[in-house]
Amino acid sequence: MPATGVASRMNHGFGQNHWFTTAREARPDDSVLYCLAHAGGNAEDYLRWQSGLSNDLLMKAVILPGTGRRYAEDYPADINTLTDTIAAAIAQEADKTFYLFGHSMGAILAWEVAKKLRTSANGLLISASLSPTEIPSPRIVKMAEMDNHTFIQEVAYFNGIDANLAHNPLINDIVSEKLKRDFKLISGYRHQYSAPIGTPIMAIVGENDAHVPLESLLKWQAHTQYFFGAKQVSGNHFYFNDYPEIIINAIDEIIRQSRKKIDDNSIFI
Repeated sequence: MPATGVASRMNHGFGQNHWFTTAREARPDDSVLYCLAHAGGNAEDYLRWQSGLSNDLLMKAVILPGTGRRYAEDYPADINTLTDTIAAAIAQEADKTFYLFGHSMGAILAWEVAKKLRTSANGLLISASLSPTEIPSPRIVKMAEMDNHTFIQEVAYFNGIDANLAHNPLINDIVSEKLKRDFKLISGYRHQYSAPIGTPIMAIVGENDAHVPLESLLKWQAHTQYFFGAKQVSGNHFYFNDYPEIIINAIDEIIRQSRKKIDDNSIFI
């Protein structure tokens, strides 16, 4: 259903604008999937999945201030302010049915956006994230304060960087500074209780993820009125790098279940 209640000025058009980037031109009948990236990531990388999705679903990468082509802008001070502005930008596109996807840190951002928009999002796909009440984990807090060398070794443990590159001092400094900003951002997150939202949630994680157990994924059920399940799939924390078909199928599934829920509810209207 369309977003309501939050608005902000933004540009429109194919390719790039202030907040969002797409891989193809928008069409009048499109639904939209807004994608938020993991710590140190770029949501534009997710646009490679566009060709595997249904023709009426448009992926939009959410570009955060201080990252990617917005690198010159001030980096967000806190998650609450950041997600306020993301929610406002999405709400500006009030004529579109939309869904949210977030991986790891991006999942918490997507969750906070969904909370701010309440029932506006038709579905939220959580990927490789602890539940909101478990964020930040002690490990993430500890990592945010590590020296660059130790920090990058931990990132390699999460499969976030090639282990060989992790031993390159130049790579250590460049990558660590970028990643640490995100780790410090998520370390400052504090979950504020709210009633379960009306947006359906489905959660997914790699069976070899060293940070997110299935038990944590199941805790997302407490945060929604409609839980579409949690599943473990082949792979590690970045399972979709090796198995892109898994995330494409998961996106298709949450949209299918969301549409079925709407159709079932309409019988009683």
